[in-house]
Amino acid sequence: MKKIKEWTIEAFLRETASEAPTPGGGSVAAISGALGSALVAMLGNLSLGREQCPDQAAIERIIAEAEGLIEALMAEAEADIAAYNEVMAAYRLPKESDGEKSARTSAIQAALKRAAEVPLDTGEVCLRGLNLSLEAAAKGNPNVVSDTVAGGLLLEAALQAVLLNVQVNLNLIKDEEWKNSRRKRMAELSEEGKGRREELLKILVG
Repeated sequence: MKKIKEWTIEAFLRETASEAPTPGGGSVAAISGALGSALVAMLGNLSLGREQCPDQAAIERIIAEAEGLIEALMAEAEADIAAYNEVMAAYRLPKESDGEKSARTSAIQAALKRAAEVPLDTGEVCLRGLNLSLEAAAKGNPNVVSDTVAGGLLLEAALQAVLLNVQVNLNLIKDEEWKNSRRKRMAELSEEGKGRREELLKILVG
């Protein structure tokens, strides 16, 4: 199977729309976040050498960080697909003997933890992108601020979407202490994301 970055946009959309279980919500959300990051990078590139953007060092850094986020989120999309495949492989393990049942249960729980960690990591990356979009809006070309705000909103939507994937997997995990620590971070990410979203909207609508 091709890497997502090797697909055309149409191929990705068609595969998502098909009966295939992947790409699913987690990987689609990650790609949405990558698109949001691309809009942040665009604002940076349209701010280079502009008199109304005096902090050119910051602009160059914003471009580099946004490009890094694009790569990171494409990698998260691939990781999401891989994590789903690991869960499915664990469920297909034999369960005839007691030993096989025990090994299968352990494998399923380990795979579910991985499947919860990946979207949580994606959410962390999306939050970094949100913070960057706010900085870009403050320091970049004012004529294209709406594009970086749009990018930030895509990143926030991606963040909230991947948290749904975290929750679905947490529901199946038996380790309560492990689950509670992830639930705490989920709540923090969700609230931080909502706060950044409000800040972004205020830039355009006051």
